[in-house]
Amino acid sequence: MLALVSESSKDGRRSMNRICVSFITSYDVNCGIARYSAELISELRKFIDIIVVPFGPQVWQRLCLPSDIRTQRKHAIEAATVASFADLVHIQFQPQLFGGLHPMKCTLPILLKRLSKPAILTVHELDIYGNLATATLKLLINAWLLRHKTVKHIIAHNRFTARWLTRLGVEPRKISIIPMWAQKPSLPKELSQRGAVTVEAIAEAKLQARKMLGLNCKHAIGIFGFIVKRRGHHLLLKALEPFPDETLLIIIGGKHPLDTTDYYEALMEWINKWRFRDRVIITGFVSDEILPLWLCALDFVVAPFTHLTESASLLRCISYGLPIVCSDLEPLRELHGRANCTRLFSAGDIVSLRNTILELLEDEELRIRLANNALTYALSYNVEHATTLTLQAYEKALQIEPIK
Repeated sequence: MLALVSESSKDGRRSMNRICVSFITSYDVNCGIARYSAELISELRKFIDIIVVPFGPQVWQRLCLPSDIRTQRKHAIEAATVASFADLVHIQFQPQLFGGLHPMKCTLPILLKRLSKPAILTVHELDIYGNLATATLKLLINAWLLRHKTVKHIIAHNRFTARWLTRLGVEPRKISIIPMWAQKPSLPKELSQRGAVTVEAIAEAKLQARKMLGLNCKHAIGIFGFIVKRRGHHLLLKALEPFPDETLLIIIGGKHPLDTTDYYEALMEWINKWRFRDRVIITGFVSDEILPLWLCALDFVVAPFTHLTESASLLRCISYGLPIVCSDLEPLRELHGRANCTRLFSAGDIVSLRNTILELLEDEELRIRLANNALTYALSYNVEHATTLTLQAYEKALQIEPIK
């Protein structure tokens, strides 16, 4: 088991007047939770000591470690041993990182049982979907996991998740709502201008980005994130039939490394046979160095989710001043209320999705207003603010005086 320890706590023990927290998380891999954790850890280390315990299938693949079911249980025991050197264990929970919710495959119960210190969970994804029998079983398993005696506190990213946690039997006093943050607005260094990032600067950067990428179009709309069914790529393609004139669709992302369905392959086959194939650009996975260029080239992004708990990819789009067309699912209605940079359509309704896309394509003033709202939100709610709330959650979990 690999553990990355903060410089102020080389032996994994508590420094004078500082608590030590272990982070069990996906780390240093192409994963939204890994990015979230890295940004949060960087800020938390200003106030507390951190032991990073990388965990999950992508981590083991990167380290060339076996990841069969039996070995995953061994990894969970090793992670618990290392993490227990801290005062508190912070687990970043997404079912796929722990073998899913199958009772015989999920490693989270093993991890929690082996911990000798209290734990706090951040729930990045709440899997409660399926037919009646499947959904009922998932609800029972979630309740069993999230009410484990070792779990002293839970962080939810929105009220939607918090309400589900209470329905599953978690006491409201044990729940803190800490929304995902947007990065501070910035432009790629190749396109950066002097002064603050403004809508005008973004408009200029958009023209330059398209020139650098060789895009010849009046409008470019994008869908950003791993290509998985719940993100609704298939709905977007149906809504773009017929395709708007002088417009490109840029699909920024590739197959999710943990996706075991055939959705990606089926979508690629569909696009290759589509009569508007020449209007579609598929980037595949894009590195952090190149991604800003693609985001800057867009007029807005579309997020036709069929279900979700929260989306880190949309928060990243907001940091680039991008308006968002998205489903009116509860988590996205909450994002609309906080950031006011979205246009909602009726989830799953192809006509509603198309009409909303056309509205944004035709109304430049609306796009500018939403872009302004996105930049304002990105400046007002950042990782520093989320760190303050996270430290308060630690205080509640440990029942200690405020951390300074």
